[in-house]
Amino acid sequence: MKNIDLEKYNIRTDLIDDVVKSKNYYNKIIKSKDVVVNRVYIDKDKSKFIKKDIGNYSTIYFNDITDSTNYEKVLNIFIKELNYIFKRNNIGNSSSFLVLGLGNSDITPDSLGVKVSKKIIVTKHIKDLTGSLEEGYRVSSSFSPSVMGKTGIETSLVLQNIVKIVKPDVLLVIDSLAASDINRLSKCIQITDSKIGPGSGVGNNRKEISSETIGCKIIAIGVPLVVNANVIALSLLKKDMKKNKKLNNLVVTSVDIDFLVDKLSDLIASGINFYIHYKK
Repeated sequence: MKNIDLEKYNIRTDLIDDVVKSKNYYNKIIKSKDVVVNRVYIDKDKSKFIKKDIGNYSTIYFNDITDSTNYEKVLNIFIKELNYIFKRNNIGNSSSFLVLGLGNSDITPDSLGVKVSKKIIVTKHIKDLTGSLEEGYRVSSSFSPSVMGKTGIETSLVLQNIVKIVKPDVLLVIDSLAASDINRLSKCIQITDSKIGPGSGVGNNRKEISSETIGCKIIAIGVPLVVNANVIALSLLKKDMKKNKKLNNLVVTSVDIDFLVDKLSDLIASGINFYIHYKK
C-alpha cells in the first residue's frame, strides 16, 4: 500500500510502525519464519519528531493464528517479547500484577481487553485469605472498568482508585488499537511501556493512563482491530477525503472480527498467565 500522509487527513493510528519510517529507529528486527518482531525505542527527541510517546515498543507481526501450529508459534514469541519489555522495566519475579481490560463488551472490535481480563488466572484473593500461594503462582488480579459512555466515569479516575486499593507493582493494560493500514488489522500485537489513551482505537480519546497519573509501572498490550475509513477510501479510490466529511469519523473492521477477537484474547491471556504464574 502507498504511504499516506496521516496528519493531512487527521487519521488516528496507535501503531508505532505506522509512523516510524526510518530503520534508524529500530533497536532490533527479529525474523522467525512467518513471524517478525520489530523492537523500537522512542527517546525524547524522536518523540517530538514523530509525535509518539517516549518508550519501548515491541510489535509482533504474523499471518495467521487460526490453526494450532501458528497459534503456538505466535504465543511463544509473545511470551518472549513480554519478557523483553518487562526486563526493560526491571519487573522482577516477585512483582504483583493487575490486568486491566479496557473497552466496550458490546462492540466486538472494542471488546478485546474485556475478553482478556475474563481469562486471567487471579490469585490476589487467595493470598489475602491464606497469606501465601502455591509455588509458581504470583499475586494477580483482573478488572474491566467498561467505558465512559456506559458508566459516566472517566476511566483514568477509576484506575487511580483501583490501584490505590489493590496496590499492584505492575498494571497490564489490554486494549483494541487503530491502524492506518488495512493489512495490519488483527495481524500484529504491540507491547509498550509508553502512555495510553483509552478508547483511541474507536475514536473516543480519554485522559491518558501513565505511570505518573496512576502510580505504578504500566505495560500496554494492544491489537489493531479497526482502521479509519479514510485510509481505505484514499488507497482504493484515491480521492481527497477533505471533500468527503462523511468518512472522517467512521472506522472499519474485518468481517470475521468475532472469531479473531476470541482467538487473540485467548492468545494474549494465555501468554500473560504463563508469564505471571509459570515462567521461572
